[in-house]
Formats: sequence, structure tokens, C-alpha cells
Amino acid sequence: MPARSNAPTVLEWRRESLAHYDLSQVRLAAPVAASTTNKTLELEYYLPQRPERVPVIVILPISAGEHYPLERHFARYFARHGFAAVIAHREKERDPRTAEQINGLLKQSVWDSALVIDWLETRPELDSARIGVFGASMGAIKGALLAPVDSRVKAAVLGGVGGDVPYILAYTTDGALRGGGIVARRTAYLAQHSMTHDQFRKELEATIRYDPKLFAPYVDPRKVLLILGVCDTVVPFKKGLELRRAMGKPETIVTFSGHYTALLYLAYIQATAFDFFKGTFESNVPAAAGGGLWFE
Repeated sequence: MPARSNAPTVLEWRRESLAHYDLSQVRLAAPVAASTTNKTLELEYYLPQRPERVPVIVILPISAGEHYPLERHFARYFARHGFAAVIAHREKERDPRTAEQINGLLKQSVWDSALVIDWLETRPELDSARIGVFGASMGAIKGALLAPVDSRVKAAVLGGVGGDVPYILAYTTDGALRGGGIVARRTAYLAQHSMTHDQFRKELEATIRYDPKLFAPYVDPRKVLLILGVCDTVVPFKKGLELRRAMGKPETIVTFSGHYTALLYLAYIQATAFDFFKGTFESNVPAAAGGGLWFE
């Protein structure tokens, strides 16, 4: 892990209209792996208007898009229910072209998330003994890397997640319908290098070391809730089940959905995630929930 940054933090507060929380834009100076330079982490910090110290959820975003509608939906939900929330904005450069760059991006994500938690520990309004992580898709993959290595994460809810990053990148259907995304970049790369999908996977396997399946044995399964879609082909469902086994079989919800149609379960997911965080913070035993399929 890198040393903590001593650079000053910038907070710009404003009140959300008709809301019982405050919102701040935060900028942190962050060390860059294998470099002597810093970059700037941009955060959105949602703080409930409560007199007591509150738990906080770090929200790691999906990879696509310029805005954060899904992440802000969950942040506002948590804030309305008494939890602070921090959205860690995406990397400025998030289109890696080589296995080394992919591995570096995943490694940097762990450093960045740890630095965010360093900062949260300095905030007197937060209870640093109750820090959770929420992520979907790429955010969940990053959360699955962070939770095993940072004991300050007391609970993690990870949706649309899987282990075996080389396999996921070699066979994901991300972007297939719209002619873009990972499928388009992979197709171009395979054509340029005269590779098959399996050769591509093996090339990635030789380099990528920041992979949830390799970190999974080191996580406490009691602090993890997985949410998987049985029809998911973006992060293939079987890779979610493999990650679950590698993690020691944490509690898992299986929805009858694909990667994107999991949004049909949005209200259920947000309520279940909140209940899991609350129950785990209070008792260190994962909370129960109804609906979907529940693995114990």
C-alpha cells in the first residue's frame, strides 16, 4: 500500500434540495503506482444531517458512462436512511490496451480505495468502525479486490461480480448489442494480433495478478453479500459462482436477470444492501433477506 497523502483536501459543500443530507465535492491528492507523481481523486460525499457519528458506504462505480446516475441513486438512498456515502469517481484514463495496463488499473484501484478510507478515518462525523463498500459490475470487481486486503472494510455488497478477469475479458458480451464496449475493442485486438479468444485469455492470465479469484481466499465471508444474475453474460454467472466458492460461500442472492436487467430489482437490491450493511455493522453477522434465491 502507498503512503498516505499529506496534501490538503478540498471540500465544497452544498445542500441538496429538499433532502436531509449535505453534499460535498471532494478532491484528494493520490500517489500513482510506479510513479513519483500524484493524481487527483474526485469524490462525492453525502452526509446525513444527524448529530451522532454515522456509518459510511464507499460506492465504487461501474465502468461506463460520463455521469453517475446509478451510484447517486444508491448514495442518496443510503444518506436518507442515515448512512454517509462516498462515490469514488472513475479514472480519467479507463481504456487500457494491454494486459499490463489492465493489471495496473486494478492495482491502482486498490491504492485509491485505501486512500479514500484513509480520508474517511479523519472525518469526526463518521464512525470509522463501520465502513462498507458497495459496487456493481467493475465497481464490484474492485470491491472484491479491496475487501480481502483492507480490514477497515467491515461489510461489502457486490453485484454483477465475478472472478477470473482474463476469462471475463475474453468472453464477456459487454457492448455486443450496440457494437461497442469491450467486445469492439477485443475484436479489434484479436484481429490485429491474429488471436483466438482462448489465446487472448491465456495472454491475460500470464500478466494479471489483481484478480478477485486470487484475493478471494483472504476475505471473511461473513462480511460479504453477493448479488448475481443467473442470465448474466457480461460478467458470466458461472464466474460469479466460482468467486463465491473461492470466498468461502458468503451469502448470495441470485436474481432471474442479466447484467443490465438487474435494474428491475433495483428497489429490492437497495433495501437488501442497506439491511445487510446495518445488520453486519451491528452484529458482525450478515443480515437475512427475502426474495430472489438466497444461498447460505
